[in-house]
Amino acid sequence: MEEDLSRVVGDIAAHRMAQAGRRRRVPKRAAVSMAENVAEYLTEEKAVLVTPLQAAEFVREVDELRDAVERLDKRIERLLRQVQGR
Repeated sequence: MEEDLSRVVGDIAAHRMAQAGRRRRVPKRAAVSMAENVAEYLTEEKAVLVTPLQAAEFVREVDELRDAVERLDKRIERLLRQVQGR
């Protein structure tokens, strides 16, 4: 976990966060607050993570694209049948 965190916040910060967690010096509310702050940083500042709303929008757009490709495929098939005289 420390190594993964270090890629985002740097080695020193990741080490201190992991060390504090191991020592249980961080009260639960402080740990939750820190996690929320890291998540906000990764979402808003670094754009490493996406929000649930952004993920849902992406899925919706992928679905729309898939449907459009399927419609195009059927149209091409229909045009090929017309050209071939079927």
